[in-house]
Amino acid sequence: MGTDQFQELKASVQASGFKLTPQRQSTLQVLIEQSDQLLSAEQIYMYTREKNESIGLATVYRTLEILTSIQVVSKVMGSEGLAYYSLINRQSQHAPHHLVCIHCGRIIEINEDLLDAVEKEVEKNFHFKVTNHHLVIHGLCQDCQEGDLPYDE
Repeated sequence: MGTDQFQELKASVQASGFKLTPQRQSTLQVLIEQSDQLLSAEQIYMYTREKNESIGLATVYRTLEILTSIQVVSKVMGSEGLAYYSLINRQSQHAPHHLVCIHCGRIIEINEDLLDAVEKEVEKNFHFKVTNHHLVIHGLCQDCQEGDLPYDE
């Protein structure tokens, strides 16, 4: 586990007025250790059970909602309606963008900010200061485009 990253996330949670319970700590540890992938709440629960047997699935869901609300975690809905979570890159000013394949359900995370120009236009034309955004684009991944698979447009 990245100790510096954990300490930074711990400070973010506490600065937002939440306690870092052992269950929340276990959830954060899993998100750090599995930061190379998007995870469902159920997957996070299975990993946290290995570290903290007293944790329940409802606690994991509540923790993820808290972490999402304080912009520590990004949440994206997959094509099958299941939510997936990942840590927000603290070096980035915004949550990652996601591409969701409508056929196979694959989710591709994009960590570069593609909406800089849009933000400037919003601020200029609507006098609205953008503090965050989350872009989800639905379509077909390369594998599904190349396959002979039926899909709904």
